[in-house]
Amino acid sequence: MRSQLNVVDHPILVDGALLVLVLAHAVLTWLTPLPDIWEPLVQFDAGVQSALYLGFFGAAALVSSFAGVVIIFGLTPQSIRWQRFRVEAGESLARNWTSTSASGFIGAGLALAAGVAALSGGAWLAPWLFELGIGLVAHSSVRLIFLMRKLVDVIRGDDVEAVRKADNRPASEAPWNRNASAQD
Repeated sequence: MRSQLNVVDHPILVDGALLVLVLAHAVLTWLTPLPDIWEPLVQFDAGVQSALYLGFFGAAALVSSFAGVVIIFGLTPQSIRWQRFRVEAGESLARNWTSTSASGFIGAGLALAAGVAALSGGAWLAPWLFELGIGLVAHSSVRLIFLMRKLVDVIRGDDVEAVRKADNRPASEAPWNRNASAQD
């Protein structure tokens, strides 16, 4: 039986597909009558273009920062449930965590490169760098939400277990017994 390749476990495949799609979009725009959606942007002053790209740079940096928070959130707990989760998820989890951080940083770098290109005579290239950055950051954001949801499920399991243990305490620890001994 053949196993199927799962893009959830291989985020680099999605990033690679995004690169191919942006390249195909650029080539089709240059070589066919496909309308250039970026043409109106390129017509603006380089400073205006650069401001847009650098504004996105900030958003991409935020996504990368949030990726770091999610990773620390998943690495810090040491309960058996968390350890089992990390062991079972293994390399797939490592690839996903790495991808979310890297995609945000690469998106920020592409936004910065687009801003520099707009200001240094490469206005034709800047929107394509920007488009790829948007794709990578959007992919990273969706993947982060997916990962965060999985981590919340694990923490919920820990919380349920802790509440069950707390509720199974001896009758001598019941609130009505503690209040009676405190009054003596």
